[in-house]
Amino acid sequence: MLRRYVAELLGKCDSFQFTELRSRIKQENQTQQFPVHEVKKFVKDHCITRSSRKGVLYCVKGTLVK
Repeated sequence: MLRRYVAELLGKCDSFQFTELRSRIKQENQTQQFPVHEVKKFVKDHCITRSSRKGVLYCVKGTLVK
């Protein structure tokens, strides 16, 4: 469930930068669906950043998200 939530947050980001994801977490997580520290830890542990010509691609457990 947390994995899907993070994937949805990544889908709403306009750029491939991790800083935008962080600000999106703060905006979207106002209802406290998941504790912010839990979301950040999940991203740190499971999201992989990969450089490419188009920017950075985020992967969640091997599934390309953006």
